[in-house]
Amino acid sequence: MKFSEYTITAKPEQSVDPLAFIQPFGSFRSRLYPQFTVLSNAPAYHGMLALAFQILGKRRIEPGKDDFVRRFREVEILWGLASVAAGQSILNVTKYQAILEGRDRIELRGIGRSNAIFLSLAYGTLGHYSSPSVVWGFLERSGVRLTPLGTRLAEAFAKRGRKSLDTIIDDWLEGNVITHTQLKAIGKAYGIDSLPSPTEQEVWQDAVEALCSHKTEISTLWTNPFSEDELLAQRADHATYSNFFPYLADRYPRLAEVFRQAGRFETMSAICLFLFEREYLLCHDAGTALPSVGALERTLAEKLTSLAKDYMASDNHYDTKGLFAALSGASGHTAAAAIIVQHHEQSQRDKGSMPYMQNGELCVRDRFDRQGFTTLHEEISGMAGADEQLALLTYHYRRDWHFDRAIRYVRYIRGDA
Repeated sequence: MKFSEYTITAKPEQSVDPLAFIQPFGSFRSRLYPQFTVLSNAPAYHGMLALAFQILGKRRIEPGKDDFVRRFREVEILWGLASVAAGQSILNVTKYQAILEGRDRIELRGIGRSNAIFLSLAYGTLGHYSSPSVVWGFLERSGVRLTPLGTRLAEAFAKRGRKSLDTIIDDWLEGNVITHTQLKAIGKAYGIDSLPSPTEQEVWQDAVEALCSHKTEISTLWTNPFSEDELLAQRADHATYSNFFPYLADRYPRLAEVFRQAGRFETMSAICLFLFEREYLLCHDAGTALPSVGALERTLAEKLTSLAKDYMASDNHYDTKGLFAALSGASGHTAAAAIIVQHHEQSQRDKGSMPYMQNGELCVRDRFDRQGFTTLHEEISGMAGADEQLALLTYHYRRDWHFDRAIRYVRYIRGDA
C-alpha cells in the first residue's frame, strides 16, 4: 500500500468567513437595523407568521409541542401554493411548484408526509422570521406567543380579501379541497408581493413608532428614510460609493460616528481580504503569474494601518480576535500580511475548521480564483491615485448593510410595495 500526498478540497463550513468578519459586521449592522437578517426580505411573511400563530393557538397547538413546527408548515403551505399560483416567488418555491404541477384540485391530505415540503422545516416563514418578529414587537421575547401588536397584525393580514384568510386556512386544515383558480385568487390578495390593507399599514406604522421610541438612536432612519433612487445613486459605481458613508454621516448626525466607523470597517475588511487572497494564491500556485509586491501592496498596507488606528481610537468599534488592534501597529505590507494570515489560522481553528494554509503550506485547495484576483489587481494598479484605488477595492468587496430591505419595508408600510 502506498500513500500519496494530497490537499483536501474545502467543506462548506470551511469556505465561509475566512477572516471572521461576520461577527463585527453583524454588530455594526444590528446597530442600524436590528430587526433584519439577510433572510427577512419581505414584510408579508410577518403577517403570515402572526396569522399562523393565531390559527394554531386557537387549536391549542403551541410552540414547544412536538407537532408545532410541522403544523405550522401545514398552515404555511396554503399561502405558499397561493403565492406561486399567482406567479409570485416565495421561500420553497420549487417545492410548491412541484406540488401544483399537473393538479387542478389540491387538498392537504393529498400532500404526503414524505413530500419535500416537509423536509427542512426550519427553512421557511417560521425559521426565517421568528427572531425578526420579536424585534418588530409581533412576538413576545420568548418567541412563543403573539403580542397585542402581533394579534392586530394577524387580524389585519387575514382580512385583505373578500373571504378571510383565516377561514380559508381553517377549511384547508380540515381537509377541504381547493382549486388552482381559487389559489390564484388567494395569492393575488394575500401573496408575498400583494399590497397591505390600510388597517395592516396602520399596524406596521405603530410597530415602527414603537421601535423608534425604544431604540431612539436609529429612529431617524425611519422618520427620514432615503429613497430607492437615492440609494441607487450612491451605489452607482466605485466613485459614488466612496462617498456613501460620509453622505450617511451627514444625513443622520445622531449616527454619524457609527457610519464613519462602518465605512472604516468596510474598507479595512476589503483590504484584508485582498491581501489575504494574495497570500493564499502565492501558497496555492507557488506565485505563478502573480504580481510581486509593489506600490499597490505598500499603499494598501499603509492605509490599512492608518484606518485601524482611527478605528480603534473610537468607542464605536468592534474587533475580531484583536485583528484590527494588531494591524494598527503594523509596519509595512509584510507585517500586515503576516498578521492577517495568523488571524485566519487562529479563527479557523477556533471554529473547528481547517485553515486554508498553515506555516506557509497549503491545506485547502481552490478557495480563490487566480485569474479573477489578477484582473482586479491590474485594474486597481492602473488607477491614478491611492484614493481611487481604495474606492474600487472597497466597492468590489462592499457588504449588504440592510439598506435595500429598509426601503422595501418602508414602501410596503406606505402601501406602494
